[in-house]
Amino acid sequence: MERLKTDEQWVSDGTDIIDSQSEEIRKRLNLKPERSSKDFWFYDDKLRWYLLAISRDRNALETLGNFPRFIVLPKPWHKVFNRIIKDTKFDGHERFCAIATDLQKNRVLLPIQSAKGEPKRVPPEIKQEHFKWAKDAGADGLVGSFHSHPSKSHHSILSIFSTYNSVFSAGDFYGVVNGGPECVKGVIQMNRQLAIVFKSAETHLEENLDYLPQGYKDQVNFTDYWYRSVGWVYDPEEQVVSRMDGKSMSNSEWQNQMWDLNHQIADKHHLAFYRGRTATYSLLGRFHPPSINNEWHDYFVGKVDNPPR
Repeated sequence: MERLKTDEQWVSDGTDIIDSQSEEIRKRLNLKPERSSKDFWFYDDKLRWYLLAISRDRNALETLGNFPRFIVLPKPWHKVFNRIIKDTKFDGHERFCAIATDLQKNRVLLPIQSAKGEPKRVPPEIKQEHFKWAKDAGADGLVGSFHSHPSKSHHSILSIFSTYNSVFSAGDFYGVVNGGPECVKGVIQMNRQLAIVFKSAETHLEENLDYLPQGYKDQVNFTDYWYRSVGWVYDPEEQVVSRMDGKSMSNSEWQNQMWDLNHQIADKHHLAFYRGRTATYSLLGRFHPPSINNEWHDYFVGKVDNPPR
């Protein structure tokens, strides 16, 4: 990738427009100040500083009980999300981008140009190359990543659920539970839905992969374990799952079981799990630990266009 000036390679958090964005959302949802501070992490007054804090020191991770019901992402990030969606739709390949920090200027950054993966995955070497590029291009910290799920991954795991709702594949969780540096991980769907998990302070209080045999704690075995737990057989080469009993399932059955599996993994590894959309109000709701009523659920999964007041 051609070396450019840092400001030309990154989308900043847009701190100059964040105040007006937060005020717009507060008015739209008729939020009282005390409710706002308790239930919401707005980007300007909490989320930005949290990401900077955990970039400096992983001991700053929040306990699971302190994550809010709602999180608001900065609007400038949608320049990146929209480009990722456009590029992924163009060729059907997953895209990957770092969530980076500029600690000297207290900025959180996303690269304008994401890394191109394969149709069914982003190989580890591409992720590492992208992280190295991010540091070479001016980032002095990395806290996580986003990647896309193509909607036309024929005969793959992703074809089961990618066009429906914002869920992770089992393997997507591995980067935040394996003791590595990623504390935040997001999945962008082609229907503009978004899922994000946050590592908590409890995630690594104990050896949280102790249910896997010694020598079998890699991503493939992690993924295989969780799919088998719901009666599925996993083919890591083709990225295909099928039922152990050979029976077929409807798309809605696959989707519901996949969503239950997401909950199980988040619960086992003490992760805060959010779902939202890459458009209106940049608002995310916490689905684990559960905090969303039916009205909010319908908004976050795309059944209704506007959030409840």
